Amino acid sequence: MREKISAFIITKNEEDKIERCLSHLTWVDELIVLDSYSTDKTIEIAKKFTKKVFKKTFEGYGSQKQAAIDKCSNAWILEVDADEIIPNLLREEIEALLHNPEQLNKNAGYTITRQEYFLKKPLMTSKIVRLYRKDAIKYYKEIHEVLNVNGSIGRLKQNMIHEADNYDTIAKRIDKINEYTKKEAEIRYKEKKWSVVTVLCAMIVVPWIYFIWMYICKHLIFKGYRGIIWSFLTSYYHFLIYAKIYEYIYKEKHSTEAQWQSQ
Repeated sequence: MREKISAFIITKNEEDKIERCLSHLTWVDELIVLDSYSTDKTIEIAKKFTKKVFKKTFEGYGSQKQAAIDKCSNAWILEVDADEIIPNLLREEIEALLHNPEQLNKNAGYTITRQEYFLKKPLMTSKIVRLYRKDAIKYYKEIHEVLNVNGSIGRLKQNMIHEADNYDTIAKRIDKINEYTKKEAEIRYKEKKWSVVTVLCAMIVVPWIYFIWMYICKHLIFKGYRGIIWSFLTSYYHFLIYAKIYEYIYKEKHSTEAQWQSQ
């Protein structure tokens, strides 16, 4: 007997890519789209593929994905981003598992390999848990969301396609860095009390740790100039997080001083 499967996508203004994504998910038993009040045609397009289109104010990636998971009615869930494609070979591999519940349920989740691109060429691969049992997982954190899997994790052989975020220009990557670091700095600043010394130390040390991790541990040293540029951009990402936290500290301090002087 075949296990049923739900797939979900969270969206916000994805009209340029959502149709291609959803057209590769017509085989699933349930398709959930959770939208963050798009102002383009995302919802209109999504409704061509499923009646289960919902809206929720975006409060962070972890809570948004968990809300979508909670709307799924089947035991097994396939998570897909709006800029990702499930090709036929991957679909066939997942279908084979669904038709073999004993094999499928040996694990609580399965990683899928995603090819990442930079300047229109392959850069590195990422292995991400995207197929999982609903009762075995929970999402945490709001920017770089963390999926906690209670059980063993298997691996699917076939790759998914990452269509967008190929970063065919450095400017696109920098725009994304600015967007994400703003959100992450806001959340981290609210989570704890930061001292200037702590922030400045992190601003110096953490970017270099990430540069070494990307360039050496992720083997970008073998990707020529693209590898070193991406490693520096990753380092810059983490520098900006702490620089923006410092900005919040600076503004709060001077706002407090201004209020004190006006009294």
